[in-house]
Amino acid sequence: MFMVVNSPPALGSFSVTPTTGGIASGSNGSTVFFFSAPDWLDEATDLPLTYELLYFITNTTAPTLSPVQVKSQNSIANSKLPPGVQSSRFIVFNFANIRDSFDALAVSETVEVESQLQAGVSATDAVASALAESLDTALNSADSSVVA
Repeated sequence: MFMVVNSPPALGSFSVTPTTGGIASGSNGSTVFFFSAPDWLDEATDLPLTYELLYFITNTTAPTLSPVQVKSQNSIANSKLPPGVQSSRFIVFNFANIRDSFDALAVSETVEVESQLQAGVSATDAVASALAESLDTALNSADSSVVA
């Protein structure tokens, strides 16, 4: 018996720049991070690849994944990030899910960035800003399941 097995995408990388930043008062001055997942390869019959760029923050409760970009053929995106928690050195964890057309999944390495509140910004304002950005990402997604 002959069986064909689909392999997930491979050999790509993932980066987030800059590696430090923060939330400033108002929309001006807050760091915009650049997410990039280049060079992922797969068989021609498994194309196109889709990229889901995500982040999470650790704290005392279970971490929740939040989208920067959901299921897009674009391997790059720009986004602000919420502040990390002080007990975790303000680290925000970022990674990419890369899928082929048959849904075989590759997960990138996790990239840590430091994101903290700048002086004079309340935690409530920072959370509201991050939620608004995540909602905007979801509403602009081609995948209606992320808005449900």
